Amino acid sequence: MGKSVLLEEPFVTNQQINSIIPNEELIDIKYLYYVMSCRRDELFRLGSGGSRTPILNKGDFEKLTIALPDLKQQKVIADKISFLDEKIELNRKTNEILEQMARAIYKSWFIDFDPVHAKAAGNRQFGMDDTTAALFPDSFDGDIPMGWQSSRLDALFDVNTWTLSAKDPLTRIEYIEISGVSAGAINEIVTYDRGQEPSRARRRLRHFDTVISTVRPDRAAYFLAVRGESRIRISSVPTVSSLLTCGSVLVESY
Repeated sequence: MGKSVLLEEPFVTNQQINSIIPNEELIDIKYLYYVMSCRRDELFRLGSGGSRTPILNKGDFEKLTIALPDLKQQKVIADKISFLDEKIELNRKTNEILEQMARAIYKSWFIDFDPVHAKAAGNRQFGMDDTTAALFPDSFDGDIPMGWQSSRLDALFDVNTWTLSAKDPLTRIEYIEISGVSAGAINEIVTYDRGQEPSRARRRLRHFDTVISTVRPDRAAYFLAVRGESRIRISSVPTVSSLLTCGSVLVESY
């Protein structure tokens, strides 16, 4: 709830989406989009109102006020933010390509064991330097490289059971829905004043916890928590501030 998008072609929406048609003599389209994008948390809080399903009705939505400089200033502001947005998107795509390369290397080395197969055949793993190649054996013990071992996960980590308590001295909650998590990335964090967070926001995270969704595992949702301790929570349905989650396996770091 509260998300804003800028449409560049005709679309059809359902009744729970407010489609804003700006008066371009008064407000710049991109300026309006960026203003609304920055107010998602506010819109979510306005729609919560004790209801199990947050809904902001059209009448209350129309009462919102926004800062409105003159049209020329609006365009300058929007153009500068748009320029930064384009750079952010370019960086995101670059990071995505690098991540795909890293995953491909990891799969080759530690799942398919290509370096071991190469050494066993008397060949050299393509693209691997001698120092790295020396770390891999040249034969197998069953299905795994010689000298390596397999182990159950519960022998390697503890599951984080740290939960939110009414006694926790928090004034703000940073909350993650599993629907806002993708493979290796947090796509969205929603901030709540303490007491306004969803009841399902239960699990607290620690620095370097690994989070793996156990809800809809086909989504392959997971991430590494690398922010300060006590700042994040998560939900399954996924200071003085804390990040929360629920419906996930939290691998507690040592």
